[in-house]
Amino acid sequence: INSVNFYIGNQNEGNGNRNMYFNHLTIEKGRYRSKVSGAWNNASTWQVSTDGGSTWSDANSAPSNASGPITILNTHEITVSSTITIDQTTINSGGKVILATGGGITVADGVDANDLIINGTYEMQATATTLTPTGTVFCGSGGTYIHNASGGSLPTATWNANSTLQIDQSIN
Repeated sequence: INSVNFYIGNQNEGNGNRNMYFNHLTIEKGRYRSKVSGAWNNASTWQVSTDGGSTWSDANSAPSNASGPITILNTHEITVSSTITIDQTTINSGGKVILATGGGITVADGVDANDLIINGTYEMQATATTLTPTGTVFCGSGGTYIHNASGGSLPTATWNANSTLQIDQSIN
């Protein structure tokens, strides 16, 4: 649920009653950010905010495409070794996501123009892993995509002129 409509009081204003009507009440989805380097699916890797990012607390679960925005912070290295679906995800400059053996990332097509933004580093380390962009992937200025796996293919993405595509092993 992203928003709800509800009334307090009687909807019939003809009887002198005063009514309060909330036309659009937004319920904040949890914003996630990395707390430390670690495994994506480990809740202790993450912090969550439900007030738009003013205050943060330890997360009880790992983020997914059903979460609000997800941010990998500078100096944090997050390893994906299971299958996940993400949306509204940004890898900040200095941050890194590693797609390791057994991992798979589907980038969902959400409401944002870019569903995965790589301003830091994204590294594919194993051939059997996949990055499936059903949404849009953008490698920003200073962002680096490293293909460090034998075989596989590059994802469909938009590349900033100042981004880096580094191919360390062969691609199909």
